[in-house]
Amino acid sequence: MGILLCLLWAIIGGYWFITDSRRVRQMAQTYLTQLVGGPVTVGDATLSIFEGLRLDKVRVYVDASPGPDSLLFSAQSLLIQYDPRALISGRLEATRIVAVDPRVHVMEDAESGQRNYARLMERRAAS
Repeated sequence: MGILLCLLWAIIGGYWFITDSRRVRQMAQTYLTQLVGGPVTVGDATLSIFEGLRLDKVRVYVDASPGPDSLLFSAQSLLIQYDPRALISGRLEATRIVAVDPRVHVMEDAESGQRNYARLMERRAAS
């Protein structure tokens, strides 16, 4: 009986650790930043075995500059299907990403004629 109780506590603790919203949000921001090559912020992250990973208030920037032209993409939510084995080992690997209410923010500098996404492309080419 004691072994079963310990096993149950281990399962509950493991589930709590894996689905911790702060941990999942940080993993998602890191993964998406590496994926797109620019800074990504996530307002909230929810992970459920039954519903998958949901990221709310997602913003993708071309660089870390504070100007309004650095925002490239925003979405109300991203619904992410992922590889559970990778998540258990502490990595996020998306198999599918669906954006809810996506918006692309393309801005052009009037003086140089350069669009904001070009800064992201230049950084990706340099790395």
